[in-house]
Amino acid sequence: MLAACGSPTEPDSVEEETTEDPADPGQPDPDPDPQPGYTLTDPVRVRSVIDGDTIEIIRNDEVFRVRFKGVNAPELYLDSGPEAFAQEAKDFVWDTIGTKEVGLEFDSGCGDDPYATCLDIYDRLLAYVRTDSGGDLALLLLGRGLVEVYQYRGEIFDRLSAYEGAQSDAQGQHVGIWSD
Repeated sequence: MLAACGSPTEPDSVEEETTEDPADPGQPDPDPDPQPGYTLTDPVRVRSVIDGDTIEIIRNDEVFRVRFKGVNAPELYLDSGPEAFAQEAKDFVWDTIGTKEVGLEFDSGCGDDPYATCLDIYDRLLAYVRTDSGGDLALLLLGRGLVEVYQYRGEIFDRLSAYEGAQSDAQGQHVGIWSD
């Protein structure tokens, strides 16, 4: 059974890549807990940042759209305009990974060929994204209140407990989407 995630209101079209400078010195360090000496396993290049929970990557000259497993960002591309913190979530993803190399990790339920089996209903690859310094991008977003935990049809996934803890901390600090 394939796990899926996403909202039917999401567009199928490709949006323009964010062009802000990921090295902007005015931004806080997006990965406060880098792992010294961390090396990505099977790195892939980020091609573009679509929104706060979706990127495009290039792997072996093939483009994949990747939806971050277990989280949902405020919608950026709605007819009525973006939801609160949607642009901030996209900007944070850009500032953190830009067009760098990242690592993709997959839920244990994905099997031996996650590029074929771990897809949502929009044919986006469902993956955990690891930054070049070793941080879990979804945890970083959750900690800043820029996304919320998302369980498609109540599914249980490998990082659910950690993600719920990070979301609870953000709620307690009233940051991002949890602010007043």
